[in-house]
Amino acid sequence: MGALSPARNIVIRRALADDAYSLAALCRQHAAYECLAALPPDLEPRLQRALVSEVLFVWMAIVDEQANGYLSATEDYSTLACQRYLHMDCLYLCEDVRRLGISVQLLRAACELGRRRECVNLQWQTPDWNFEAIRFYERSGANPLDKVRFSLPLQPELIWW
Repeated sequence: MGALSPARNIVIRRALADDAYSLAALCRQHAAYECLAALPPDLEPRLQRALVSEVLFVWMAIVDEQANGYLSATEDYSTLACQRYLHMDCLYLCEDVRRLGISVQLLRAACELGRRRECVNLQWQTPDWNFEAIRFYERSGANPLDKVRFSLPLQPELIWW
């Protein structure tokens, strides 16, 4: 019989401006996990401004009094549905706190905000290589969309036309 793991104290709460430094550290871990380009050097004050202005909604997963994950979202508008929706930009958990039910708690918190703001749904994307996340999202009742995501830099010197 295996040893029992100790109970974990898990708190899910909205991020405050003071959380910008902990959030930035998690964002850097998340970017490394997804092999993304370097994040801006002034990430902390940018996050702080976005949190204060509510351009960005973030929920922190605090496990045993340490920031161990987050979900971030923004509100957007669907032209074709003529309704607002919540766009989940990031959902990240440190590896040692995965499979504790935290992702479900974070999704519930985001969905609750979306309902309060009269959004029609929650939308997001995940890398196609992240099979674990895809399985989790499908088990959660989400439906995959057949779309390809693009990004166009807005610096004039980078646009060929």
